[in-house]
Amino acid sequence: MEKHWLGAWKGLLVGQTSDDCYNTDMDVAATKLSKLIHKFLSLRCAAGKARQIVELMQHTRDLPTILSGVLRTDVVSNTAFLEAVTSQVLEVMPKVKDADLPVIFILDKHLANFPMEQLSVTRDQPVTRVPSLSLLHHLLHLHGLTPSSSQTSPHTSGNRDSSQERSGDKSGDKSGDKSGDKSGDNHHSSKKKNDSEGSVAGNRCDGEDSEVSVAQRGVDPRSVFYVLNPDGDLTHTQTCLQGPYERNKDWQGVTGVVPTAEQYIQALTQHDLYIYSGHGSGSKYFSREEVLKLRCRAVVLLFGCSSVKVDLYRDLDPDAYFYSYLLAGSPCVLGNLWDITDRDIDLFCLELLHLWLAHQGTQPRLSLATLVQKARRVVRIRWLNGCSPVVYGLPMSLNRPNK
Repeated sequence: MEKHWLGAWKGLLVGQTSDDCYNTDMDVAATKLSKLIHKFLSLRCAAGKARQIVELMQHTRDLPTILSGVLRTDVVSNTAFLEAVTSQVLEVMPKVKDADLPVIFILDKHLANFPMEQLSVTRDQPVTRVPSLSLLHHLLHLHGLTPSSSQTSPHTSGNRDSSQERSGDKSGDKSGDKSGDKSGDNHHSSKKKNDSEGSVAGNRCDGEDSEVSVAQRGVDPRSVFYVLNPDGDLTHTQTCLQGPYERNKDWQGVTGVVPTAEQYIQALTQHDLYIYSGHGSGSKYFSREEVLKLRCRAVVLLFGCSSVKVDLYRDLDPDAYFYSYLLAGSPCVLGNLWDITDRDIDLFCLELLHLWLAHQGTQPRLSLATLVQKARRVVRIRWLNGCSPVVYGLPMSLNRPNK
């Protein structure tokens, strides 16, 4: 996919870093490139566009394709210009640094079940995904955030706006927008449009008036509700996870039994984090219609098989149970794209919780998407089970509470 679909443009999927020294060096390289473009091609190249070209050059050796595409002029035959760029710009360009600012993929139905997060250029950066731009806007509005928020939304300074838009365009199309709309329409088909998605975005936005959204303050690791092995047949999962879950004295949850509707409502509306360790997404215990009646507060972790798999229906828009969590206000949902083995996903779950809880004292705000990428490394079948977990929704922080 990287070679034949993205080619020299795979760098468009790479996020940015907050390292000031690195950004300064990149600006120096961009300034040199801008001067060379004016000298050899008699073209004026804005600083933002020159910076974009330099960022793309870090991830490919196909300089003629990048320069011709961005500058919209043929530079293949201009060997003097290419040699000058190679000798003067590449020499001062800093080494590639892992991005630490999140990227959000807007994926259409053709790519929704593909692990875009495991491309070589995105593997070491925080990535989340949404099914449509309209749903992303809904979540930002619902949680009182704006696209320029530095902690929980993508970096948007400089020329990265255009490259991130192109990343979304390359990964999705108009059908991606329809997926969010379709979810809202289907789940509220018995109501008028202004009573469905409109009420979610409007009335729920200021729900729980004085409470700050989890998306803004981060997840409190003491406010957790878990559902472990509700069917009672995942013996290894229960043996592996019951101890770690119950050792956290502040956590609430149920093990080996099906939770009641009241417990589900409590988990989603009164806690910061809801963990489900069972078969599938848990939809047979609590339907999407029941979820959509709530104002969900919790970040949702669904460790079951295919828990965030998107169902495709030929020419119709895609659909998925987990959409209901996002539409009901949950800022973030983690789940699996396909069926996985219980032992590997148990290892992933334990590593994810360990990385989060073990570093609370040294790193007060940790990105869930970053920890997910790190936790994949403990999975034994890395390129099958390890690629399955993905994060939908906003780039969430996991916060250390004030004692």
